[in-house]
Amino acid sequence: MKEVASLNASKERRGKTVKGSVRCKPLIAFIYAAICYVLLLVMSRVYPLGIHSILLSDLEAQYAPFLFMYRNMLLSASSVKEMLYSFSMGMGKNMAGTFGYYMASPLNLLILLFRPEQTSEFIAFIIGLKISLASAFMCLFINKRSEKGDSKWSILFGLMYAFSSYFMLYMFNIMWLDGYALLPLALYFTEKFIEEDKKAGLMATLLLMFLSNYYIAYMAGIYMFFYLLVRLSSKGLYSDRKTAAKKIIRFIVAAVLCALIMCVILLPVGIDTIANADPVIVEKSEDYVGFTFTGFLDQIFLGTDEEFLSDNLPYIFISVFVTYLCTLFFVSASTEKKEKKTYGFVFAGVYLVFLINVFDVAWQAFDTPNWFFHRESFVFYPLFLVVAHKMLERIKQATVKEFLKTGGILLVLLFAAQSFGLMKDRERIFLCNLCLIAAFTGLAFLLQNDKWHEQLKDMPKIVPALVYILVTTEVVFFAPIMSTGRAVLSLNTRDGAKYADSIRAIEELSSVGNDGSSFRLELEQASPELKPYEIDDVGAFYAGYNGISFFNSSSTKGLHRFLKQFGYTVNYNYFTAGYTFASPDTDAFLSIGHTMTRSTYTAADPIVSDSYGNDLTLYSNRNVLPLAFPVDQDAFGFDFYSLEAASGQKDYLSFRNSFYASLFPDSFTEDFYIPLENIEPSYINCENIDVTDYIVSEEDEDEEDSSSDTAYAADLLGTEAEYDQRDDVTSLYKINEELPIIIDYEIPVESDKELYLNVSTARCLSDCTVYVDGRYFMRWDSRSFYSGVLRLGSFEPGSTIHVSIVSEDSVFRFIDINFAYLDNDIFEEQFTGIDISGVTVNEVVNGHVEITSDLSDDRVILTTIPYEKGWTLTVDGQPADIKVYQDALIGIDCGPGHHDIVLDFTPPGTKTGAMLSVIGIVGTLLFAFADKKKKSPQKKA
Repeated sequence: MKEVASLNASKERRGKTVKGSVRCKPLIAFIYAAICYVLLLVMSRVYPLGIHSILLSDLEAQYAPFLFMYRNMLLSASSVKEMLYSFSMGMGKNMAGTFGYYMASPLNLLILLFRPEQTSEFIAFIIGLKISLASAFMCLFINKRSEKGDSKWSILFGLMYAFSSYFMLYMFNIMWLDGYALLPLALYFTEKFIEEDKKAGLMATLLLMFLSNYYIAYMAGIYMFFYLLVRLSSKGLYSDRKTAAKKIIRFIVAAVLCALIMCVILLPVGIDTIANADPVIVEKSEDYVGFTFTGFLDQIFLGTDEEFLSDNLPYIFISVFVTYLCTLFFVSASTEKKEKKTYGFVFAGVYLVFLINVFDVAWQAFDTPNWFFHRESFVFYPLFLVVAHKMLERIKQATVKEFLKTGGILLVLLFAAQSFGLMKDRERIFLCNLCLIAAFTGLAFLLQNDKWHEQLKDMPKIVPALVYILVTTEVVFFAPIMSTGRAVLSLNTRDGAKYADSIRAIEELSSVGNDGSSFRLELEQASPELKPYEIDDVGAFYAGYNGISFFNSSSTKGLHRFLKQFGYTVNYNYFTAGYTFASPDTDAFLSIGHTMTRSTYTAADPIVSDSYGNDLTLYSNRNVLPLAFPVDQDAFGFDFYSLEAASGQKDYLSFRNSFYASLFPDSFTEDFYIPLENIEPSYINCENIDVTDYIVSEEDEDEEDSSSDTAYAADLLGTEAEYDQRDDVTSLYKINEELPIIIDYEIPVESDKELYLNVSTARCLSDCTVYVDGRYFMRWDSRSFYSGVLRLGSFEPGSTIHVSIVSEDSVFRFIDINFAYLDNDIFEEQFTGIDISGVTVNEVVNGHVEITSDLSDDRVILTTIPYEKGWTLTVDGQPADIKVYQDALIGIDCGPGHHDIVLDFTPPGTKTGAMLSVIGIVGTLLFAFADKKKKSPQKKA
């Protein structure tokens, strides 16, 4: 009996040891990944451990600035309601869509520990935190799936998941990383649900995924459902169809309840996103498949030399070790035929998901991305890692012949990729993969070997360590080196310390300019002095002032179309609007009382320059309208979008004379933009050719490949026609392809007033770079932006300046190129005649505005608050209709006399979403109660 008791005690101790080991391994995986990440930052010289900021692309232009705007709101908001709307987002915007996609992760609350100038540090930290969590959760999942109950390889597999090609290449999309990290945790709890019918952890993880990023949660949720179906099959649970059906139904109910609970957030987010959907219809590819097999082969090997933002294939690569083990899984006789068939079918399904465009789009929420394609790739990583881990645990059952056969198969595929795929002319990538295949083939043989000489008796311990070292070196260090030009940490775009100083400079000046004398402040983007590390369009988010610049897929498209008419830089699908020029007339209208610029600005008064060497000066605009002011009754009938349909002439500068006259007809009777006439350009390396006779007729269009460079089929918002649908477009054809097209103007300076340039085209500008006296000034990318305006500056009368428009495109097309002086004296004289005394703005907080009107005539109140659904208007306590100005701004027609006006914003769907959330919570409680009641009789029995 003592022996039996001793044996049982030994088993208990061993069981406790295994459980303890399993519990601590995720922590070790977390620390291991964190250390590797820090070493990678040091190797990549990432700030603050090096000189290069981690900020690039949309991370610098949107994601990081939005998070610091979120920080400012958390610190300043006096109620939750003030978090639902922000006047710092462009001219004002519903927060729902931006919060749900970019900000909602609970980890983002850590931003409260960082200051705006520490944005590079915060982003590096948050990426490191998420990469470490991904490693820990995958370690936990692999241990759960281990056939031995505890795997010595789980930490390594966690690291491989954390440093996969998807993470390394997409890590700048920080809002996706939460879902990436949580996926293996969700699968872990799915296993617990299958085995023990425990759903609390599963539902908690689903709730966290929905909250952190609904887009990634959608992709992960689809995979989890298919994972459930496959696991039920592999466990043989379909033999009891009733039990299997209950499992599936309970899983679906749990997922639906989680979605319902999150409706208070998700419904307003969805409504805002749909309401501000892309209004430009991109011509869809007619291809049914996305790539060839030989092109796809590169994706199973290490490294890519693609350029950043170019069309990418699915990022499915994790490690050559994983590729080797997955191949060995299907080669080895240790894998049962049924298992091979099951996973072979699943692998084929994964390939078809990527290959067939309709499936690929379905996985991405039925929306074709503008770039960053095959975003769902990461959801299949757990599949690859589980298969690789299965084979690794059975490695001793494999044979040397199978190792050699696997290595041979991979060599054939590698040579095929190098000969026919994208690996052509990429010798270093080819050679690196060749060496790794050979190394892992050798290590597989060593792992399998049990017969070691006495002098090599420690080899069973040494070989796994060698595998850890080689795989760690491969995924942490080799991968970024082999993906230079694409991997985030290999792209050095700006100096981190100088970028921080740029933020400090803007904070310094905005603290002076944000004095309450006007509602908005802005930073002029177009400047010959702008450095790569200096901020141009996101200052409002860091410094906390209200501006007009905004770049977001959820932007208010009608507002950006409105700003386009002034000549601000607006891109083809209205996602972005930029404050590219300072101007007394538009600044006054938009309540921009102060302007920060790196160029001398004579139409405003200089106040102070920054002390951080950014060459920024804060200017005070002499004339500015408040957020709400009275305008003529007929102003709402002004043809504001006439330029979109204008024929023969498209002058954005002269248009502004008419615009002001429509608002204040009694005051503005004289033009303040004075056009330069008889300025003839010199055309260099181009010919103006009429190709009308050579254009393919409509009858032949179906038979010929279209040579038109029309990129977008229809603009559902604007009315501008493409160049091939107009007869007033000048087309300059390049003569020498090695040289750019140049349009050069020699302008004798006749005035010291500010000089403006307007380049107008049919729809979107050709590639266009402006130089003033040989100095770079501004560039519009080809086919990306609508017609634009630039402030060239003030020049000495009697001098001569050269303005050159340079294009690298083969054809440069335009309708009008206009120059005009802004006579500020004429503008100011007329501006002083505006009577705004009858309207007073009493209170403005995010989403709430109070105004008093004491007008004595029939004028209408116009605000520069963007109109969108969710605003409600009350006049003297009674609901009233908003009078929308030009489909963009809020107007109020309350009539003469004294009136108390309140504008209040609530995101559409908030109340309905809250009701659905309550239903979800009640449903979850009932679900849990029913389970508890069902289990109680079983316990009594």
